[in-house]
Formats: sequence, structure tokens, C-alpha cells
Amino acid sequence: MRNDSGTAQTSRAARQNICRCVQSAARFINPDPSAVHNLPTICGARNTFSLSDDCSRIP
Repeated sequence: MRNDSGTAQTSRAARQNICRCVQSAARFINPDPSAVHNLPTICGARNTFSLSDDCSRIP
């Protein structure tokens, strides 16, 4: 099974890194809800990542 960039599969480590990126960015820019929703894309997660789903599950 291949996992080329752009697929819906994202590794746990990648999600952890994305969460840290999102949380760090949110701290600095103090965004409105729509901006928070777009942070995962800014952080490189595109459509593979959901703040409510993944960040809450990752310790």
C-alpha cells in the first residue's frame, strides 16, 4: 500500500507535529474561529487533519 503525499493517511507523528504547529500559530495570531479552522492547512495538513478530531486524541 502506497502513501503518496496528498492522501488521506497521516501518521500519528505527523499529526502530533501538526497539532504543535497549529497550537503555536494560534497562540501568536489569536485567530477568530474561521482562522483556527484554516490553521491545519497553513501547517501543511490540508484535508487530512481536524482540530476537533485529532488534537483531542493525541497526548
